[in-house]
Amino acid sequence: MFNFFSCEPNFPKPSDNWFATRIFQYESSAIAQNISQIYMTDEKTGFLLGNDFEKVTDMGGSDKDQSAYFFRSTDGGRTFEKQILGKGILEYISSSADKKSFYMVCARFTEEDTTKPSNYQILKSKDTGRTWENLYLFEDKNLAEVLFLNDTIGYASIIEDPVGYDIKVLYQTADGGKTWKPAQVDMENKSLDLITPEGKIMGQYIEDEQAVWKMDINDMIVKRIPLDFPENLYIIGFIQTDPIANLHYVELRTKTPYGDKGMVVEYFLLCIETGEKIQLPDNAFGWNIYGDYIGVLGGLKENQYIAQYYYSEDRGKSWKAETPKCIVCSAARSLYGKGYVWATTPMRVDSIYCPLMVRIPPAEKQQEKKKPTWTIFD
Repeated sequence: MFNFFSCEPNFPKPSDNWFATRIFQYESSAIAQNISQIYMTDEKTGFLLGNDFEKVTDMGGSDKDQSAYFFRSTDGGRTFEKQILGKGILEYISSSADKKSFYMVCARFTEEDTTKPSNYQILKSKDTGRTWENLYLFEDKNLAEVLFLNDTIGYASIIEDPVGYDIKVLYQTADGGKTWKPAQVDMENKSLDLITPEGKIMGQYIEDEQAVWKMDINDMIVKRIPLDFPENLYIIGFIQTDPIANLHYVELRTKTPYGDKGMVVEYFLLCIETGEKIQLPDNAFGWNIYGDYIGVLGGLKENQYIAQYYYSEDRGKSWKAETPKCIVCSAARSLYGKGYVWATTPMRVDSIYCPLMVRIPPAEKQQEKKKPTWTIFD
């Protein structure tokens, strides 16, 4: 096994709760294919969104020649099925609020496009990613996010360019995505983060760092929700849900002057409904909350660029730290439940170049060790 940390004096021993899974067969040391997004749906099932941009350009192709890669695992990240969903870039994935369907946004290129796609396709799966169907194609529009309440009702954040400047418009569908029309909602300065099973849409005010917004789809009235936190902090990332308590959280980070690398940076979780503020460990660039359990991917105080996995089983009152086998990337990662983590790495691990690193909780690891390796029926 490759041990990146062996050269570090007094460095914590890497945990054996992590294993590596091969995604791509690399023909050279160059990373010719890439995973851009990871989405876990439960303890066993997850999706990877990727592309072959570097491979295509190395062979003389252009942006429009790249393929949209989709990988699906149903065994906890140990093996993956690969699909190529045409030419384009998979940019976004979400599940419907009732958890019955999944939706993706794929940027499609036209013959006239050079480096920037001009069409955006919605894709839908009703069998947990096994198959995908093409839904509506937004032409000459930029589709940022799409959220569905169920198989019928959905919303999309669209950036249009009618008179020489960008304007964001909320579109809605009432027939499962076959047709769309603009909703009478002002989306200027707003992000579209999530939709709840009760039909509440939530997002952030992009230029107002201390408020979020909520809208009931029954009356389409936007309500501004002020958040109480010090002015030296600001919101980063998207609103996330604690599925156990059905509460919503945002991550806060200390504002730092440009170039000031010596300033102490702190991270917190803030509950939108209760105002509870939970301090997170250092350099928290990925997190999830699941009842009393909080998981965080972050950096060590000695070296903020080396990843650690921190977890708390008492809502942040105390923390335990765990060292993966290698550095993991902050961009492509997903955390789920009580200690499940998928993240990519730019390194070689267990003789696999640039694998997916998967963490399973120690309790599950112990259960696997107890399973018999054969039976009388084999």
